[in-house]
Amino acid sequence: MREAAVKPASWWGLLLLALLDSANHWRMHAAAQQKTGFGYIGTMPFTPPPTPARLWLLPHPRRGRGEPAARPLLCEALACSDEQLPLHRSLQGRPLLGPPYERFDTGWSHSGEALLLALGESIQLGVDLEQVRPRPRARELARRFFHADEVRWLEAGAADAMESSFLRLWCAKEALLKAHGQGLSFGLDKLVFAEQQNTMKLVACDAALGAPDDWTVHEWTPLDGYRAALAWRPLTAGAGAV
Repeated sequence: MREAAVKPASWWGLLLLALLDSANHWRMHAAAQQKTGFGYIGTMPFTPPPTPARLWLLPHPRRGRGEPAARPLLCEALACSDEQLPLHRSLQGRPLLGPPYERFDTGWSHSGEALLLALGESIQLGVDLEQVRPRPRARELARRFFHADEVRWLEAGAADAMESSFLRLWCAKEALLKAHGQGLSFGLDKLVFAEQQNTMKLVACDAALGAPDDWTVHEWTPLDGYRAALAWRPLTAGAGAV
């Protein structure tokens, strides 16, 4: 246990440490990842645009709480002890980091037997993970909760793609609403996504979410049988999480 508070390293410092340690880290975890598909993802090296977040994918018990799994990884990344980690929740239940780590943002999501954790600096982020499974009520749910433009896009696609397209929209919406801080209670129809260049792009939203172009969403398959989305925008004055 550390005896004194540790000054948080800069994000570039953390990234440099991660890069220097990456070769050894991958050697340590290669066998486990080959067997299970789980492990540390690291800073996602995709372009464009780069993802300004560190990501971890972990095995996780069904219906288990996510915070106990997230805390030790956040402590390691921020170079602090568990007692020094100022992790708390907003009134809506959103995870928040207090001083001296307030310029960082974090979030996690678990589904099935997996947990996805994200940590970024100078951004407002949200992450969602969903296990792929039959969703026979996808059309019904879309008509009830999604924007009419999204429903038209879903129904214009191939019938056998309805459930997978619904899941893509759901992941994108939930990730962004988690980043905003209100969650699903804000209203799934208050933000509108459209597929552009094979990815989900926010094209319209309620004024409370800011400008659509401020937001970036990355969607991917982190593990066979799962879909994930990470949403973020720059953390500027007045753009903090609720």
